Amino acid sequence: MQNISVLFLFTMQENYKLPEIQDLEPQIFENLVFDIIRDMNFHNVVWRTPGSDGGRDIEALRMIIDPTFGTHVEKWFIECKKYENSISWPLVYDKLSHAETLEADYLFLLTTSSMSPQCIDRINTWNNSRRLVKIRAWGNHDLITYLRHHAHIALKYGLKAGTDKFLTMSGVALELTKIMSTIDGLHRSRRNSDNAIYYASSFARCWTERCNQIDKHKKFYILPRVEINDLYLTVNNLHPSQNDVSWGDELTLMWLNFVLEGKIAATLTCEGFIVVDLQEISENTTIKSTASLRIIEFLSGCEIQFTDLNIQWKSKND
Repeated sequence: MQNISVLFLFTMQENYKLPEIQDLEPQIFENLVFDIIRDMNFHNVVWRTPGSDGGRDIEALRMIIDPTFGTHVEKWFIECKKYENSISWPLVYDKLSHAETLEADYLFLLTTSSMSPQCIDRINTWNNSRRLVKIRAWGNHDLITYLRHHAHIALKYGLKAGTDKFLTMSGVALELTKIMSTIDGLHRSRRNSDNAIYYASSFARCWTERCNQIDKHKKFYILPRVEINDLYLTVNNLHPSQNDVSWGDELTLMWLNFVLEGKIAATLTCEGFIVVDLQEISENTTIKSTASLRIIEFLSGCEIQFTDLNIQWKSKND
């Protein structure tokens, strides 16, 4: 997976105090963990509400390729714990019972605090006992270390871990270069370049807005809205209570239109999800494999999910 890096040039105000991870609201902390898990190259990352589903917050799969090129899939249950006090072993053990029952391979706990010394000892004992479910645990220090090496995520949430004045964002620059090269090639060959131009325009608008948000607020905020009727693409089955979508939704639609090289139709559901049906499985595979996917998610604020025959997403800000 391509690491996302952005060229952000801004100066911190000396009296502006950036938040620590512990300062985040519980829901924002869960969003942060979700982005970290996706950034780690897990796939099929989905939310799971604690309770009836088995007590885990996020579920994800990870493809493992062995030296003989054989593959197997690991199932991970991810728990987000925004605590002030250290995590105790009874809490971890309670989550393990759910993980074992539902045949998970790993239980991954991420907390804003730390694990108690006794909990660390019990985790090590558990992992050394050849149990089916392995435990992985990250405290605040581990999260900070990760975010310092993946500044685009820290930047998104305005965290202190990502406060370098110059953050290289080669991914965005490469994407813009690709779009402009495509437009130039189409123009020179006298072919229609509308799809590329619409994508470039939407991309540049979202990128400019994100830069302004970082400059003013030191983190990402809700993107502006656009009227459905103003979209170049067709949006069918519009729910009566919704007549607009975010710039991020528009960017995602324009990107899909550009990648698939043809006008697409989308459905806006009453739950706020945008669904684009695909006629061919190969199209799904093509979109998943593009280097642009993570950049689009980063700028748009959308969590793009794939099924066999469609793509759907809902902006985190909605």
